[in-house]
Amino acid sequence: MNKLKEFFNKQRIITFVVMSFVLAFFTILIASSSASFLYRYQPSNNFVNDQNMFYYLGKMMVLGKTPYVEVFDHKGLYLFYYCALGYALGGRVGFFILQVITMSLTYWFMFLALDELKVQKTMKIVAILSFFALYCFSMQAPGDAEQQLPLLTLMVYFYARGLMKKSNHSFLIGNILAGLTAGIAINIRASDALVPFAFTMAYLVFAIRNKMVKDLFANIIVCVLALFFACLPPLIHSYVGGFMKEMYTAVIFDNFRYVAAGDNGVAAAPILARGAIVLLMAAYYVPLIINRKKLEKDEFLMWIISGSIMFVIQLAIAYFAHYLIIMMTFYFAVIARFYDLFVIEPSKAKRVSLKASFITLAVASIITYPTVYYTVQYQKDVEITQFINENISLEERQNGHVLCIGCASAIYNNSNIIIGYGDFNSQGNHIKISSIYSKENFIEYLKSGECHYVIQWANADMSDAQAITSWVSSEEGQTYFVKIPGKHVDIFQYKV
Repeated sequence: MNKLKEFFNKQRIITFVVMSFVLAFFTILIASSSASFLYRYQPSNNFVNDQNMFYYLGKMMVLGKTPYVEVFDHKGLYLFYYCALGYALGGRVGFFILQVITMSLTYWFMFLALDELKVQKTMKIVAILSFFALYCFSMQAPGDAEQQLPLLTLMVYFYARGLMKKSNHSFLIGNILAGLTAGIAINIRASDALVPFAFTMAYLVFAIRNKMVKDLFANIIVCVLALFFACLPPLIHSYVGGFMKEMYTAVIFDNFRYVAAGDNGVAAAPILARGAIVLLMAAYYVPLIINRKKLEKDEFLMWIISGSIMFVIQLAIAYFAHYLIIMMTFYFAVIARFYDLFVIEPSKAKRVSLKASFITLAVASIITYPTVYYTVQYQKDVEITQFINENISLEERQNGHVLCIGCASAIYNNSNIIIGYGDFNSQGNHIKISSIYSKENFIEYLKSGECHYVIQWANADMSDAQAITSWVSSEEGQTYFVKIPGKHVDIFQYKV
């Protein structure tokens, strides 16, 4: 045992790779309801609805559906690509493998960033386990941040390397990665492109202070070229596929309208989210400002500028708390350096206590959602799936004649339903932002007879798509559909 420990102490890269894979495996095992074998059925609750929806998007793309035309969401094509690749590799199993690889790279690059920032072992463990716990608690795999995290974390590593080693070459690579990350973000969730922008602004100040005019222009050029290069595949694909207008309307305009439509600054959710962000800001700024003289001016400015821009972004879109995930590898790596530098070296007993506390937090994050799933959700999903499969034939489920209104995306995946209408999931939200999927167009589709079955929650008034579900249950709707009542969901069958 001692020899094995000695080997891993000497072989740091191997240690990082092994630990990254182990952490990634358990992260995805817990946090990926869409792919993990821990969850027999994808949970049909709103907490994990996004990731199950993204899996479905990928599946539909593999089955030949045209993005934004035959299957709609306001996220960008790289999200479709990622989920389609996972599904093509072997359904849920292939998707699980792809997610583990992606998360392994994220952890590996985070280890490298912590190493470059000269963070000691105890705070490294605290930083890594903090990210692990947050990700598991958030249940956001494969969220729309997961695909960006490896490049974003690698970018943080090269910025840190540029600072610590005074390396212009490292900054150049960091800015290339910033451009690539921004280009990918624009084609996943456009608002996330503001995160690498925070680093480029911090570098701009660094370069001006150090009178690096030539280097600054070189970095600007490669950053812009990298951004353009990252945008090319979706641009070419959408042009050749004939859906470029639909794509950029959804990805740019609908995305920002979606954020604006969802945020009500006086509601409970954004207030609580903004409160959490303020606490994160306090934990970030207090050690940084009080002990600023222990950092070189360039490093202090780098972290104060990049951190401030990211916090402003998060405060602006705080209704969606899971958007915080995009900045968490940066946050925990940098804050570990602050506390590692500024806190007096604890005794061995205190180090053990600190590690034990965060290991306990990690264990809690591992058991929380699976416990909730099997005590609250699992039987419900079994009953929903059986009810749908008994009342709608497999042929009807796979020929585009079934639509869920205001329900969870997991229902499509669990019952193997292939949709025939583009706005398959977020009808209530998309009505607010899209002229294509207006309430009027939606109801005309339901009247047309193309949809043979409508599935909606038994308590339909709790649905996000209340405006539409109320029509299906209305006197007019009943002239078109007959209700098959169920325990959790109701099925409305079109009157032929």
